[in-house]
Amino acid sequence: RGGGYVVIDLLGLSYYFGFPSQNETWWYMSLAFFLIFFVPVLILLYQYVGINLVIIAMFTKYLGINNDYLFCMVCGIWCAQENVLEKINEIGFRALSGKANAMLKIFIEAILIVICYNLRPFGFTYYIDAFFTVIVAELCMDISVCFPLIGRIMGVVGKHSGNIFLTHTIIFEYYFPGFIYGRKDWIAVLLILLSVCLLLSVGIEYLKALFNRIFLWSSILQKQKIG
Repeated sequence: RGGGYVVIDLLGLSYYFGFPSQNETWWYMSLAFFLIFFVPVLILLYQYVGINLVIIAMFTKYLGINNDYLFCMVCGIWCAQENVLEKINEIGFRALSGKANAMLKIFIEAILIVICYNLRPFGFTYYIDAFFTVIVAELCMDISVCFPLIGRIMGVVGKHSGNIFLTHTIIFEYYFPGFIYGRKDWIAVLLILLSVCLLLSVGIEYLKALFNRIFLWSSILQKQKIG
């Protein structure tokens, strides 16, 4: 039975079936599998019905379709298909330079993020989170304009963000809580945890690349033998 739970967890299905998980943050695997199979369908639907898909997704919770991320996913597809983030990024104040514009937008976006965060406990997170995600994306774009070095750092962290999310609980909660929380300073804790998870992610990506090379070489050798 325990082995079966492990297999279900590895397949990313434990969250949907309510089975025990080896890691409390691996619920994301269930969402990831859902995204891989369902987003292409949503993109196809968007190409047929356009913005109407966003309107439909707004009311799916009232139609008995209980997926907390559906509206956020559809809004993401809308942003990608219609270049919404790029269009928002073009909004500015003519009297200000590009960097000054970005700085003012960073200030406004930071206020909106704080407002969204404080509104979440009152409900309507289904809608708030979609708006929250768009604002955070815009904030990251404007930070990259004002602070290119920070933008490059965010790019590196973003590349490894999936691995960081899936491994951070293992580091700070299961195996190395003393090492991570030893300094009793939240900034130090954050930097140490991020650094450790980033190094772990680099190692994971190296092993993945190595496995792909081995698989490719074995495939080539197999074809040569058959030939």
